[in-house]
Amino acid sequence: MDFFDRFENITLTSLNRSVTTTKYVDFGTGQVLVNFTAVDRGSGSPGIAAVQKFHDLCEEKGYGNMTTPGYWNLPPGPDIPDDLLLSLGEFVKKYEIEAMLPIVYPSTGGGVGSRGPFLDLLMFTFLKAFPPAWAKAMLGTVPTKAVEGGNQLLYNAIGRELGDENVLYKSVVLDVERSDGSVKVMVGTATGQKLIKAKRLLVAIQATRENLEPFDLDEQETVHFSKPKYGRSNIGIITHSKLENGVTYRHVPTGATPLAPFAVPPFVMSLGNLPPTNLFRVGASGPWETFDTVAAQAMVQVVIEKMAAQRTIPNTAGEKLVAVAWEEHGASGFGVSAEDMRAGFMEDMYKMQGKKSTWWTGEGVAADFSTILWAFNEDLTKRMVEDM
Repeated sequence: MDFFDRFENITLTSLNRSVTTTKYVDFGTGQVLVNFTAVDRGSGSPGIAAVQKFHDLCEEKGYGNMTTPGYWNLPPGPDIPDDLLLSLGEFVKKYEIEAMLPIVYPSTGGGVGSRGPFLDLLMFTFLKAFPPAWAKAMLGTVPTKAVEGGNQLLYNAIGRELGDENVLYKSVVLDVERSDGSVKVMVGTATGQKLIKAKRLLVAIQATRENLEPFDLDEQETVHFSKPKYGRSNIGIITHSKLENGVTYRHVPTGATPLAPFAVPPFVMSLGNLPPTNLFRVGASGPWETFDTVAAQAMVQVVIEKMAAQRTIPNTAGEKLVAVAWEEHGASGFGVSAEDMRAGFMEDMYKMQGKKSTWWTGEGVAADFSTILWAFNEDLTKRMVEDM
């Protein structure tokens, strides 16, 4: 909350989600699943009870303290609790909390499973997308807030405070030189190249192999960052005249059960209307190597055409979707194998904090939630300053 209080004219309000009618559709065929009934998500339902049990279990065993806001308290690889290195499917079966799965699945963007089946996800990786803190919000223990007028207003305020001289928009890192005492970063901007000289570098971009190409990684860093696996998520706002206002079309494969409505990537998660507009929110995930914006939008268009062919929506007559806003959300399901974790992957990651004047934040080293990252960054920046 202190983060918002730093800025004037930033007012928090209760998060009011759009209310729509849900139609369950197999996006692979375009057909409505007429006999599919989603699980009850209401208070006192078996699913919510399972979320509560999951939360209490994590708190009792200290998994929350080990994984949020960072992994400073995570035991060394050989001592990591066995539970955290089970697959999600094994974990929920062990503790008889399978009923939570269909509830947490949509809230994790399709189960952060864009790089593989949802239930195969390592429990440690799952906790990045669904930490105990998010369970608290789902259970209503803590409120969920939004910025009145849109969350972007917060980042606009941050930009104004830092000033245009200190924020390079529409820029790309071209080359990085790092040493134990300083860093140099060559950045390409809309007005030409700029050289940044600093005592410390904080890397907040996702630590994908492509993103780290301009960095002068040594052999140890190169090997380390070659290990994570991840998929690619796309999010967008579209319009199409044949999609019905007031309706959310949610993908459920034919044959799926209410307790296991999981899709295998690549997939479009849903097309959700944002009433009272004719805008639809889209989420789509697939392989990192191939599922770029072009591939994701093409898949959404195919889904619309298949729904029209099955008369789930009216004939499109060749009409194409219009992407009002679209972004690659970046790497999802970012993580390594249980074997790599046992061998000390995360321990090695944290040993690299401060090496060659470089510090790391983001999904690779913390949970993938803004508020948790802010708490992590507050601690991290203090450590950076103390190291100077």
